[in-house]
Amino acid sequence: MNDALATVAFLLIVAGWTQRRNRGRHVPLVLAGIGLDLALVVWLELSRGVVEKTMTDDFSMLRWVHIWSSTLAVVLYLPTLWFGFRMLRGAADAAVRKRHAVVATLALVARTIGFVCMWGVEATK
Repeated sequence: MNDALATVAFLLIVAGWTQRRNRGRHVPLVLAGIGLDLALVVWLELSRGVVEKTMTDDFSMLRWVHIWSSTLAVVLYLPTLWFGFRMLRGAADAAVRKRHAVVATLALVARTIGFVCMWGVEATK
C-alpha cells in the first residue's frame, strides 16, 4: 500500500511538472503530490520508525541512495513551496520564478532517484 501511495504521489508531481506552464493545473497537481509524499513520510515514521532505523540498521548502498535522495527531495520541497506561494501571491518577478524552477527541478530529480531506488530496494527484500 505504501508503494502505491508513493507511486501516486510521484505521478502527481511529474504530472504537475509537465503542466508547469498552466498554473491552473500545475498548482493542484504538485500540491497534491507533495502533500501526499509528506504525509507518507510522516506515516512511515509513525508506523515503522524509519528515522530511527537509519541510525541502527545496516542498509545496502541502494537503500542509502533511496534514503538520502528522498530526504533531499523533502528538504527541497520547502523552498519549492516557499517560492511557489510567493509567485501565487503576486511576486512573479524573474528572480523568484528562476529560483522556483531551479529548486523544484532539483527536488524532482532527487525524488525520481528516490522513487527508482525504492523499487530496487523492494526487489531485494
